[in-house]
Amino acid sequence: MLVEGILKPRSLDQKLGWFAATFDNDISKYYSKLSGIPWRSPMNGVHATLIAGQHELRIITDTEMLPFINSTISCYTNGIVWTNTESFWMDVISNDLDLIRKELKLPSRKFHLTLGNLKNAT
Repeated sequence: MLVEGILKPRSLDQKLGWFAATFDNDISKYYSKLSGIPWRSPMNGVHATLIAGQHELRIITDTEMLPFINSTISCYTNGIVWTNTESFWMDVISNDLDLIRKELKLPSRKFHLTLGNLKNAT
């Protein structure tokens, strides 16, 4: 299944070097209803983290990311939702995310679409 999102600029409340593509929050609502588990959408909405700040080889700056910001990001998933009993996600494959990491001289990594969590869920 193809899902498309947008690579957004880092918000001012995010740590330096964290960048993610955001996707329609209805994806979270759909899979939550399908599963019968009323999870909450993630704080940053449904997203795929592209660059994980201090967990990378180096901190990627906002300026380095400018050529990629607002790009459409395509991801493919098999629709299987995974959980650790608190968070919910789907593994994805994305040539778009892979190419951006390559251009920034970062190693390849696996990606997932963060769907939601049970933090403060009622």
